[in-house]
Amino acid sequence: VEDYKVVITHGYTKRQALLDSVRPDQPGLGDAAPEHAVSVPMTSPQVIGEMIPALSGKGTGLMVRVPMPRSFMATLDVTTTKPTTREDINRLFRQAAEGSLKGILAYSEDGALSSADVIGRPESVLIAGHQTEVSSDGRQVRVVFWSDNEYGFAHRVWDLVRLLRNLGSVPQEGAGGG
Repeated sequence: VEDYKVVITHGYTKRQALLDSVRPDQPGLGDAAPEHAVSVPMTSPQVIGEMIPALSGKGTGLMVRVPMPRSFMATLDVTTTKPTTREDINRLFRQAAEGSLKGILAYSEDGALSSADVIGRPESVLIAGHQTEVSSDGRQVRVVFWSDNEYGFAHRVWDLVRLLRNLGSVPQEGAGGG
């Protein structure tokens, strides 16, 4: 990966006002969340760089909060060092969704998706394979993904509790811990 850009269109959060208000420190967040799209600072590229040092400093991002109460859609644009194809990219995501990331990553070739299609899904992310794009030189890749981030996050927390329980760090039900 030479560089990447992520754009996330996300439902509003509790950091935004429900009614128009004055927020001198973050002006856009004072606009009524159920009525306005607002661009907000994004820290994902920095976090990705900390988790994957090879990507440190290679990414940028934009977050837009929109008038919907939950879920998000994101595009990830990547410049690769070697050419690839749409089929190769989608095959990798499909294999991961059916294999090592089953239950965490979902993959779909179905037609148009909306936020309604992901609300209540336990996976952290749903890759919209039909929307994957690769430039003619094979080096510019766009992947579109969707998520009910609240529901998916709750399932990842539950996965962690089960893992800790299996490691003996969390008491079993009825063993004094519930």
